Amino acid sequence: GRVRKVNAWLGPGGTVSPLHTDRFDNILQQVVGDKYVRIYAPQHGKALRPGVGTLSNTSDLDIGGEASTFGPDGANAAASSLPFTEGI
Repeated sequence: GRVRKVNAWLGPGGTVSPLHTDRFDNILQQVVGDKYVRIYAPQHGKALRPGVGTLSNTSDLDIGGEASTFGPDGANAAASSLPFTEGI
């Protein structure tokens, strides 16, 4: 398909992004350091408590690290966990 929009996200060590959805396709390349990505299936969207208005793509849940749980609405939402290291 045709590329509709391209974003580049750069951050210093220790950068943490909140649980959110991306409206466009992404390509992730970890240049330096490590990054941990957790991906949920679209059917779990409402259980992950999206915000409203300009923050409608960002959840108000703090999902923390790998072992966190986040309440009765989202506790059964299975995720794919993807650790990235530089060069991968």
